[in-house]
Amino acid sequence: MRRYLVSDLPNLPHYSEPKSSRHRGRILLLMFLVAAVAVAGWFVLKPSQPAAPPDPTVAARSLLEDAMVTARSYYEQNDTMLGFSATRAHRSDPSITFNRSEEASVGQVSIRDVGPSTVVLVTLDPEGTAWCAAHTLLGDSLGRGDVATAAQCQGGW
Repeated sequence: MRRYLVSDLPNLPHYSEPKSSRHRGRILLLMFLVAAVAVAGWFVLKPSQPAAPPDPTVAARSLLEDAMVTARSYYEQNDTMLGFSATRAHRSDPSITFNRSEEASVGQVSIRDVGPSTVVLVTLDPEGTAWCAAHTLLGDSLGRGDVATAAQCQGGW
């Protein structure tokens, strides 16, 4: 009778590897892939830090910049600022609330000092700082303050 070694078993025609051994490699590979996908998914889908709230100063300045586009457009179409009103400005840009108030308001743009070639726009940020933008024949100017005239809107942002 011939003696077989354990290493010879797979070469024998009657030998069949047990099912659990045969699929062990595939199962381990599948488990590894599932774990890798789970870890990658956690990194991709993990809760992120909440976004910082928008800077109120930036929002107020952005509002004035948009309002200045409306004012410049009116001037280019009419060759004058006379007649530029809250109603006409709102028709041109309905996303902005314009008013004629002498006191700046949060989220609104006050139209002041309307003349043939001038206009001053003023708004207030939620922290209480007033911001202004003025359009004149000499150009545009920016500043801080709840101002009434273009000459007062100075100093930049």
